[in-house]
Amino acid sequence: MGAMLKLRIEGQKASEIWLVEPKVLIGSDSQASMVIRDESVAPQHCEIYAKGEKLAIKRLCDGQILINGRKLGQQYSLKINDRLTVGQTNLVVVDPKVDSASESAKTHEKAQSKVASVSEAQWHLVGKNGPLLGKAFPITDGITVGRSTECEVSLPEAHLSRRHAQFQVIGTKLRIVDLNSANGTFVNDQPIVTESISHGDEIRFDQLAFVIKGSKEDLDKTFVRPAIDDNMINAAMAASASAGVDATTRRSHSSMREDEFPVVENTQLTELSSKHTRLPLPLMLAGAVVAAGVVWWALM
Repeated sequence: MGAMLKLRIEGQKASEIWLVEPKVLIGSDSQASMVIRDESVAPQHCEIYAKGEKLAIKRLCDGQILINGRKLGQQYSLKINDRLTVGQTNLVVVDPKVDSASESAKTHEKAQSKVASVSEAQWHLVGKNGPLLGKAFPITDGITVGRSTECEVSLPEAHLSRRHAQFQVIGTKLRIVDLNSANGTFVNDQPIVTESISHGDEIRFDQLAFVIKGSKEDLDKTFVRPAIDDNMINAAMAASASAGVDATTRRSHSSMREDEFPVVENTQLTELSSKHTRLPLPLMLAGAVVAAGVVWWALM
């Protein structure tokens, strides 16, 4: 019956092996179940016996074997999460079911953290050309851009280095650092090693162009107009009122028919004349007729 537990080199998931019945050999020999390339490890260093989930390790040489930091005698019963040091290499006993659940929890936590980072990000990297046009990448402190899938902004472009550049958020400020990339990092078409950047700056990784959007503090800032003096307001209002009166007067006069003009008294005629105001023709004719009548009456 195969064991339900695994053994792996610490920090190297790809190195793990099943601890199957009846036993597995650990050593530097190429025929060993787990091969450890370490000068301090013998070709047949130790064996782990398995029966179901019960495990026991047995020494096969005088080389170093530590269990949870303590030196192994001849034999020791192992359990889940025990740490083994074989020569200079650290190993760990893992339960695949627990390990898988732990990885799933870590993945979920990382995804949740990433979602939080996206919603809280003050800065964004927005594509300017090609298939990335308009696509926005949130910028948080320490994120890297590159071809590697380990980069937070992973872009499968042949001209990008595996780790091309890194962003640093310092308070409300943003910096970009080139990570010794092969084809360079450019800010506003100038090659840089490290540079402070701000909203609207163009960032280019070889031929991939982006624009910086943010920070949120800058985008949310309200522009305050300068204060206007009260005297300026009063003068403007007076000028507006005067212009309105003149315009109203002109419109009312222009809309009147000739036979609608009012009779003007002599005092009004004198006042209008002094102001060089031209009287309408009907009034002038009426005045002449009246004057002629008066002269005719006087002569009678």
